[in-house]
Amino acid sequence: MTCGAQCGTVSALTLQTLNETCACMPISSQLVVDAIARDSQILQTAFAERSVLFATTPVFLCAADVGYIEDLVQAIETALHSSSYRALADQRDTPEDPQPAAPTPGLFMAYDFHITEEGPKLIEINTNAGGAFLVQGMYESVAARVPLCGGNWGTPSEPDWMYQMLVNEWRSAGRTGVPARLAIVDDAPHQQFLQPDFELARQYFEAYGIEVIIADPEDCVLRNSRFEVAGCKVDMIYNRITDFRFSDPRHKVLLEAWQSGAAILSPSPEHHNRYADKRNLGWLTDEQNPARNSLTGRLLDLLATIPKVQEVSEDNAEALWANRKQLFFKPAGGFGSRGAFRGAKLTKKVWAEITTLPAGSYVAQQLVQAPLRHIGGVEQALKYDIRAYTYAGGIKLLAARVYQGQTTNFRTPGGGFAPVVIMENISRL
Repeated sequence: MTCGAQCGTVSALTLQTLNETCACMPISSQLVVDAIARDSQILQTAFAERSVLFATTPVFLCAADVGYIEDLVQAIETALHSSSYRALADQRDTPEDPQPAAPTPGLFMAYDFHITEEGPKLIEINTNAGGAFLVQGMYESVAARVPLCGGNWGTPSEPDWMYQMLVNEWRSAGRTGVPARLAIVDDAPHQQFLQPDFELARQYFEAYGIEVIIADPEDCVLRNSRFEVAGCKVDMIYNRITDFRFSDPRHKVLLEAWQSGAAILSPSPEHHNRYADKRNLGWLTDEQNPARNSLTGRLLDLLATIPKVQEVSEDNAEALWANRKQLFFKPAGGFGSRGAFRGAKLTKKVWAEITTLPAGSYVAQQLVQAPLRHIGGVEQALKYDIRAYTYAGGIKLLAARVYQGQTTNFRTPGGGFAPVVIMENISRL
């Protein structure tokens, strides 16, 4: 198998060479959109308003790195499920009212990585990672239209994995059978950038016989222990709200529905607190944390590969400012690029604002440079990261996000979600 005249024989190449030079598998983002939206006027309209969702090239990843990512995900979830780490999470600003007695794995978890010379480096853990349905549709489109030049697509082996995940989440919460009606809830969902993802989710689950409503929290009510949307009883909520603790009064109905068990809600505030609060990475990378005493050597070895994270406080503010060029600063409960700052671009004014916040409001993360991917027709190579969608500690889907700038943004020509090609027997460098 060859990778075109420019690249030569795949077996003689490295992963870095493929990503920096290979242009043998161009993707028409418009053809991807047309394939996904062919039978839906709603999707056709939504895609027309969102021009940079899919990249124009795949991203290569070596099989050994995929194995490491899965091992690390399992190690992190094993650690965070341990009694010592759960005790730490329970002590930290969780809602005071009783929580559901049956914790669940959490829908659409995701772990984001930068690929480095030393291997993948974890950047973030997410509990309501968007885009999985868009990525699934992208793979179905490119697999039918783009011949592989070696390797395998980073798609799941089980085509019904998202349905099985939803059913498992439902039953993990103590319910039987399957939910009859699902609500996908977000603020102003039809105005969200990833609104096509919601519509694809609706189509997907309705094909399995589950009625789906896409709703704003203002459409939701809790009446006589029933969670309702537009007068219809809802059994389960796929939560896309980024107010992770439901602290906004508009989201009180969701908090009450979750706490009372009127509807199964996932991901929940508990999921965010246990996994995605960025202070968790500080616990996991702190060698002095006594919670680590219950962990085995193999787990500790894997956790040692995570870039260091520490909470910003009055005690370490001076040292962090002095070392800021090697750090990335993020709000502990934030998401995406909101409120995030690369240390080299951090101003004294913004730093003063950060350091006046309560301790733990921000974290400082060891800076890991994003790798580069050559994009045909674009003058400069673009950055990318790797997103592993997971459930219960197992990888279900891999995607890349190609971009230019400080963080992923879906505004870069040639960028967007990209399929991953997993290469066997190939070195990273």
